[in-house]
Amino acid sequence: MFGRMSSLRVSLLLLLSECLASTRKQQKGCVGASVKANSHELLSVGLFHQTAGRLQVSQACYEAAIRRKSDFATAYFNLGTVFSARGEDHKAIEAFREVIHIQPKYATAHYNIGNIFYKLNMIDEAISSFKEAISVDPTYVHAHANVATLLHLKGDLQGAKKHHQASIRSDPGFSDGWMNLGNVLRSLGELEASVQAYETAASLKPDHGMVYYNLGIALWEKGEFERAISAYTLSLTFSGKLASAYYNLGMCYQQLGRLQESRWSFQNATQISPHSYEAYNNLGAVLEQLGSIPEAIMAYSSAFRLAQKNWSSVHISIIANYYTSLQTACNWQEMEAIRTEVLERVNTGIDANEDLQPFNCILYRLDEHLARRIARNQAAMYDISNNVHLYLNSILQIDLKVHFGSMLTQEASYIDYMLSDRVITPPEAVSTTSEKFLYLPLSVLLNDFKLSRQGVLDLPSQHVPQMRSRFGLPEVAPLVCSFCEANKISQELVDSWVRILKRVEDSVLWIPRYNPLAEENLRVEFKRRGLNVSRVLFSPPEVRCLGGKCTRHAGNGSLVLSDMEYLAAALCADVVLDTGPDISSSATFGSMLWAAIPSLTMPGFNMSSRSGASQVLSLGPAAASLVARTTSELEDMTVLLAQKSEIAEKFRGYLRHQRSRSELFDVDAWANAFQSSLNLLWEQFVASQGELKHVLAVKIDTA
Repeated sequence: MFGRMSSLRVSLLLLLSECLASTRKQQKGCVGASVKANSHELLSVGLFHQTAGRLQVSQACYEAAIRRKSDFATAYFNLGTVFSARGEDHKAIEAFREVIHIQPKYATAHYNIGNIFYKLNMIDEAISSFKEAISVDPTYVHAHANVATLLHLKGDLQGAKKHHQASIRSDPGFSDGWMNLGNVLRSLGELEASVQAYETAASLKPDHGMVYYNLGIALWEKGEFERAISAYTLSLTFSGKLASAYYNLGMCYQQLGRLQESRWSFQNATQISPHSYEAYNNLGAVLEQLGSIPEAIMAYSSAFRLAQKNWSSVHISIIANYYTSLQTACNWQEMEAIRTEVLERVNTGIDANEDLQPFNCILYRLDEHLARRIARNQAAMYDISNNVHLYLNSILQIDLKVHFGSMLTQEASYIDYMLSDRVITPPEAVSTTSEKFLYLPLSVLLNDFKLSRQGVLDLPSQHVPQMRSRFGLPEVAPLVCSFCEANKISQELVDSWVRILKRVEDSVLWIPRYNPLAEENLRVEFKRRGLNVSRVLFSPPEVRCLGGKCTRHAGNGSLVLSDMEYLAAALCADVVLDTGPDISSSATFGSMLWAAIPSLTMPGFNMSSRSGASQVLSLGPAAASLVARTTSELEDMTVLLAQKSEIAEKFRGYLRHQRSRSELFDVDAWANAFQSSLNLLWEQFVASQGELKHVLAVKIDTA
């Protein structure tokens, strides 16, 4: 803000002429000016030169004015603005302080000092100066606004809210004040008030694109995605091509299931900001939902390559999505290349004592040596866990955080206990973990099939030719089945399948219908191993309706069966194979056991590979032979069951007998066991005076 320009007299015109002449002669601004010029005339000449961008000349004029009048506050003020414009911040502060010394109520001088302190990143000093300006002029709109902005940066949201409200009380038409108040209210979680503030700002300045952008964020957080889309659309209308607006627009469309529009939005975001790995990552997710697996892989690849430049802050999903998309396509060569690259980064991180986020995507294939090295170095390895609903009769009143367990430590201070069982997490494997384990006396893998899938009991006790023909399967050939998802298939698993088929004459492998790219890659792999691909049957595209429920297809091209179709189809198999050794298809595997189908599994090192064994072993000692210790043992047992129908039928009978008696399918029994385990934990907790210890609950025979 400059001083007010006074009226020019004839003598001032002569003075201007002299000053301009001296400037042309490269003399200092006003040195050659008439000695008769007074301080106000020199101020006006300085202002003229400052407005024209001749800062050195204007400085000389202001200094000359001050020499004529040492208490000339306006001259000091304008001199301060010249120093500030030239980046001479400390000289500017000195000039503004002279203004305040002469005229303590000069609010704008305090305000300008605050701006300079902010520029120098001296936040506390800036706040103090702005508050001085407010003490002089309590209605100083921009001083309140600046204090609010800096308090927001410092995390004082209530203070920021107070000053933004003061700024708009002083000027209700201050659009930016309403917008910034909306930002603070949103940070406070006051979303409805935030939306109202943004809408007020928009009504005052309808072409303010950033107001609509911030309104879109608040509406997104409220879950009002349709309104958020309208806000982001207006933001793009008035702000032009803003990558983050397209990105957020894509997120809204994705939430509403409008995938083509979401795809368009993310593509625009990547075109405007080609280095945004977040945009490529979300584009990949949408393309995967649309079933465009090759395009999804390309998008994920771009995200992965861009994210490599910033390993420490990249989101977990960037690497995991690329890795799992390649799994979904059964592209094992590229998967292994990425895994090697990531493992190198893991080892480097361990050496540097870094946290190992975001490398959870390799957990399925993490070897024991590396897992223990991570534990020894106390490096954090974050796992992906699904929320599991617990069926409880009551809740024990104890302030402990319980998490479903794994073979790896979570290294998380917010977890006291991991919930597991002796099969999934052997007690001898937990000596290096930061958490303690609460072991249930039965399988930790609860299911409610006894309640939700009673219809299975009405299905035929053994497969018949008519059932196979219903699903387009050969009526008499030995049928080996695996209902695993494409992203759980490994090269080692395909090797094992091929060896089994070659050992069992005329046998057929039945697997689900995957996306076209995965099926193409799998056919290549089978052919490369010397297997006639006609012996591999993918689920047919059409399956007759069973029980009034018809088959549908997922967006990625995979076949989706109703529960009863799924289990009726499985009964056609002579033997079902789990996906191990890296991961078990735990829910699917439990369904096969409930249907009393001989189902083989082989536990590996990780929890995710041991869930099948946990379920089988809970069905009694006679089921133990369905748990293999080695790949050879698994293949031998598969061949035996495929060739000897009488042995397979004995297992079917045993499983039918046990499924109605086993706690694996008994919700009440599981809940009682969990409650007893918690009671034991509490007793041990009290006895040890608050020390956390591993708790191994003992099964109580209630018969």
